[in-house]
Amino acid sequence: MLLEEPLHYTRPDLYSELCKNTTTPIAGGECLTAYCEWQTFLEQDSFNIGQPDASFTAGLNEFMKVAASLHQRGRKIAPHARGAGASQMQNIHCGFASPNTIILEVAPAYGPLHSEVIGDSLQMKDGYALPPEKPGLGIELTEATIKRYPFQRGSGEFNSVPGKILTT
Repeated sequence: MLLEEPLHYTRPDLYSELCKNTTTPIAGGECLTAYCEWQTFLEQDSFNIGQPDASFTAGLNEFMKVAASLHQRGRKIAPHARGAGASQMQNIHCGFASPNTIILEVAPAYGPLHSEVIGDSLQMKDGYALPPEKPGLGIELTEATIKRYPFQRGSGEFNSVPGKILTT
């Protein structure tokens, strides 16, 4: 059992205080971007369980840097993975590559585009994700897929979230 994202991200000090004063593991960090944004949270031991997202944390290298820093501090990770097909596979690969992973987050259902991109690369057995066996991320973006799902300008390339309002 854990408590995920109970506080606002502008207060790593409050997260740290909460971690010190409860026996319930505190998880967070899914909205933090590059390592530099994680540093304050790492230095203050703001999470018992960090939740980096390889697609959001500036890529696989930054994810692994965050995971290693959490591991050095005796903290665990639960990769955040609520993105599309390629995003899901990035986080699964990083999760299997990190010794401090306690759980992999897997979206309960995908739309047809994401299922097509992932194909059979994500295998589940008895409720557990199995380590991917295909080369690279194990995804495939074919010309046929691109034609079936063309990019539509204005359909979501900018998605603001509280605290991060995106503008053109």
